[in-house]
Amino acid sequence: MMQCPWGFKGFKGSQLIINARSETVTEKRMFAAAFKKDRCVFPTLGFYEWSPEKEKFFPGK
Repeated sequence: MMQCPWGFKGFKGSQLIINARSETVTEKRMFAAAFKKDRCVFPTLGFYEWSPEKEKFFPGK
């Protein structure tokens, strides 16, 4: 079985970035080209956001 790399190399060493904001994905250099030709979508029931204080929360609750 062939394994494929997942995510985008981050800015710090072994950091891996696996998602992007839908509102800005086409504007960010890191994601724009991949979004246009290689996108992968996972249906979900929701997602978490991070507050400015770095606290995780579920929008809409």
